[in-house]
Amino acid sequence: MFILLRISIPITIVLVLTGTVMLLVPYLFHGSINAKQNRLSEDTSAFTGALKDLLDGFEVIKSYSMEETGNQEFDGFNNKLEKSRQKYNIFIALTEAISLMLSLVCQFSGVIMAGYFVLKGTLTVGVLSAVMQLGNGIFGPIQRIVQYITLIKGSKDLNTKLLRLISSKNNTEISVTEFRDCIELKDISFSYNHDANLALDHVSLKLEKNKKYAVLGESGCGKSTLAKILLNYYTDYDGEICIDGKKLDKETDCSLMALSSMIHQNVYMFHKTIEENIVLGKKFMENAVHTAVQNSGLYRFLDTKGLDYQVGENGSRLSGGQKQRIAIARALVQNRPILVLDEATSALDKTTAAEIENSILENKNITVLTITHNMNRDILRKYDEVIVMDKGKVVEKGKFDELEYGKSLKA
Repeated sequence: MFILLRISIPITIVLVLTGTVMLLVPYLFHGSINAKQNRLSEDTSAFTGALKDLLDGFEVIKSYSMEETGNQEFDGFNNKLEKSRQKYNIFIALTEAISLMLSLVCQFSGVIMAGYFVLKGTLTVGVLSAVMQLGNGIFGPIQRIVQYITLIKGSKDLNTKLLRLISSKNNTEISVTEFRDCIELKDISFSYNHDANLALDHVSLKLEKNKKYAVLGESGCGKSTLAKILLNYYTDYDGEICIDGKKLDKETDCSLMALSSMIHQNVYMFHKTIEENIVLGKKFMENAVHTAVQNSGLYRFLDTKGLDYQVGENGSRLSGGQKQRIAIARALVQNRPILVLDEATSALDKTTAAEIENSILENKNITVLTITHNMNRDILRKYDEVIVMDKGKVVEKGKFDELEYGKSLKA
């Protein structure tokens, strides 16, 4: 700058004034940049919300074979986000191109003015060359400043993080479509950390069609793990599972999952209506939904809210008991032959819990496996078999009144 001033004050003034015009670019496009950034922010928020639903609702999605529906919804949000990102990037590139063009115009104006002085004889050709080189020292930094201002303006409202969903191979084979006789678990062992600390230790069970089974035991004894192994959540176990004598391929076969509904201990609610949380994107007859609502005890809540009530993010507008009733209705409406309950009534009062459990136990057309801490002896007596677990092993099984575990409770 000092050298330019010594060469020619008028040329220096022209270069500086024209250079400042470039700084107007981010401000001229400020509204458009913000609009596109806000759109990108909204689509990013929708995308992360959908991704959160998929990850937090993994057990529900896996249990009810919603992988395809989940993938379609994810693809829709992902495509929308990428289109917004592309439009935003194109617009940023456009502002940078305009800035570059202005830079060239400004430099050219300085060269023209210097050329005029050369023709008048007040400057030499060598000085003209120097002006061109020194002009780059002005416009280069200004152009970079314009780029930084544009980026700052664009990212002012939101700094987004790129999220990638790690895809995994889904089990898709269904070799058994009917459950006629029994399910057998033969010598099942499983460890979460692939070490000697077994969550299940050589467990063998036989679950007969339409019978009711309760699994009891202290926390951490392997009850919930047993249910998840049964439904193929984990495949790296030792032993085998058979349906009606047919051995299932644990790596690819999801027959048991297709035949089962599971009511989870940790209930996840999608940011949708009550009805949408029950049907999970599938079509059911109206009377099927009505029956599920009645048998789950949800009808009391619906008398004031209705099926189209928005539950909020992860059911934030519902109580724990209401969420569990929806989860029960979600499982019942599927009308699958096997029902697995993992502490399904733990958030309900004793009267309502007993009502719902009795209703399920009275259904003669389903096989029930209940993971429970419930010590209601009247309820436990209604099960065909009570299975007691301790430290990953089955230590007792039989009718409740015949068990040492049952006798100790009665004492």
